[in-house]
Amino acid sequence: MPDFSPTPQRGWYGSFDLTRRQTFSFFTEESLRFGDLDHNGHVNNVAFTIFFENSRVRFLTELLSLPRTQSAGFVLAHLSIDYRAQLYYPGNVSAATRVVELRNSSIVLGQAIFRGEECVAHGHAIMVVIDKATKRGTPLTPELRATAEARLKS
Repeated sequence: MPDFSPTPQRGWYGSFDLTRRQTFSFFTEESLRFGDLDHNGHVNNVAFTIFFENSRVRFLTELLSLPRTQSAGFVLAHLSIDYRAQLYYPGNVSAATRVVELRNSSIVLGQAIFRGEECVAHGHAIMVVIDKATKRGTPLTPELRATAEARLKS
């Protein structure tokens, strides 16, 4: 029986190789801070989630024009990160984000952190559009879907 478990080249959400910098076109530059270190002198895993969040939020607001209304918004429903290498202070990294799948009421984002060309972490985030009054998922608007589909192809 074939193994269909996810790999960096064949994730749960499509066939995008999140370990390759060329897979992405949107990056944020992040500085490693002394305060991000754990007791072993490595950049703590919590810092990775912050790098992902900074990139994800900027991607959603700058490229997808997130709906920010009184009645609708986005929430993070799932975040997974696979760590591939350690980071040390001082330094800088690039955090990358792209659309990898569209669903009825959610967008799946592929993300990665690069030290130069080396992928030190990659993962997925599922962002759900919610109705603020009901606290339930609501379908992507036609405008948001069209914008996200264009990003899925780039």
